[in-house]
Amino acid sequence: MSARRVLGAIAASAAVVATIVAGSALVASTAARTEPLGLDDVVAERSEIVSIQWRAAAANSTRFVRERWPEADLTVAFDRWVPVEALDEARADCLSEALGREVTVTETQGLLQVGPVPPTEPAWSAPVADIGCGLSLQPWSGLYPFGGPVEREWVRQQLLIGLPACARGFGARIVVPDVEAAVDGAIYPTSVGRAVSPMQSVWPHVRIVGDPSATMRVQRLCPDPGQVLLDLEPPEIVP
Repeated sequence: MSARRVLGAIAASAAVVATIVAGSALVASTAARTEPLGLDDVVAERSEIVSIQWRAAAANSTRFVRERWPEADLTVAFDRWVPVEALDEARADCLSEALGREVTVTETQGLLQVGPVPPTEPAWSAPVADIGCGLSLQPWSGLYPFGGPVEREWVRQQLLIGLPACARGFGARIVVPDVEAAVDGAIYPTSVGRAVSPMQSVWPHVRIVGDPSATMRVQRLCPDPGQVLLDLEPPEIVP
């Protein structure tokens, strides 16, 4: 198994454990508060969840490198989020700097070409640099699903309080047949109808009761919690 695949497996398992730990810790604090949640609360929760995940991945990667290559020097640091479509080029630049030689992306498959390896370069240099760059550069997409308890409660409040109030201003009302399905629709990208791209929206899960012009104004002018979450900046990772 390549170092890239090993890191992926380690990071995935760490992420699952970390999400469970973060979620259980945050449920109590969410249940205890009575005031409405704001987007700042969602951003703080996202940062906490992703920081726990990153630290777990970094610890497991460090342990793996230490056991596999005791003589290796792994640099563990978070640098920045990188848009998914720009990740290969960013990783190539990171590896080029770490190895002191050019690493390129092949045109057809988006694969990093790390050879030929200089005869004086230790065998562990490239895989360890790849692990370090994988921790340093995190792929970001607005469709990254967090879904922590604070975020779910914020969406629920928007569905039951914020959107109904907005709709009333246009002479309409909101009916939510299945609140949890609507919350999921706002947080997790799902395919709806014949849409080519996944949607992150509450509108497929609610009914707007009112005349056609009011319905159009509600959909156009009342903030969709799914779109609001989609537009959030990447959260801070605290190493």
